[in-house]
Amino acid sequence: NLLHDLRLGRELGAKRIHFHAVLVKPLHEAKLLGPDLCFVHPRRPGLETDEDFKMVADSGGTLVITPATGQDNMSVQRFLQLSIPVGLGIDDGPGVRTDFFLPMKAMLWHDRTFERQRARKEGGRPVLLTHREVLKAATIDGARAVGLDDKIGSLTPGKRADVILIDLDILTFPRDKDPLPSVLSGAQIGDISWVFIDGQVRKREGKLVGVEQNRAREVAQRSYEYLVQKAGLPENL
Repeated sequence: NLLHDLRLGRELGAKRIHFHAVLVKPLHEAKLLGPDLCFVHPRRPGLETDEDFKMVADSGGTLVITPATGQDNMSVQRFLQLSIPVGLGIDDGPGVRTDFFLPMKAMLWHDRTFERQRARKEGGRPVLLTHREVLKAATIDGARAVGLDDKIGSLTPGKRADVILIDLDILTFPRDKDPLPSVLSGAQIGDISWVFIDGQVRKREGKLVGVEQNRAREVAQRSYEYLVQKAGLPENL
């Protein structure tokens, strides 16, 4: 029972609880909504009406979408208009590259497409999602969505120094004074030249630091073959 599990999680002291495509109204009626809840894949029928969105907003809840998988091909305008933090995620790891530029591109494309369709249907001009709003979803709003915005998500004194540096000379897209549109349009993980995690160098001039890549590939391959065999799946499914 969903309500039982939620109550139990809070009794056990869970600081953050994530729901997958769950109905919001029963939680509201049971007075169980709250700022510790994050709704993942907020698609129909879980979150559909303005009333549903307002319930989440009033409770301080957050959302995470994974548009690169094709599951969350929706507009996020209604969430943002109610100041609901929307974070980006990656779903279906075996089927989608763990390249965080992919959901950023997908979020921008899906939202602008839906807004243009809405404007043609209802009249008026579309309210297009900005590149800065997409960056926020990938950084500080993503951190807010999982309750870690006091530690990560922005370059702020006192937070962990999680930083990436992108080599803009690699990008084939032209850029203005603000390089962000070019980065969101054309960058991929291979364009990241440096990575710092909590202040420690993990990638230097395009090369991973402290990672035995061949060993990691071997372990992953053996694990894959074991799982396929145990599950009785055909090869190359």
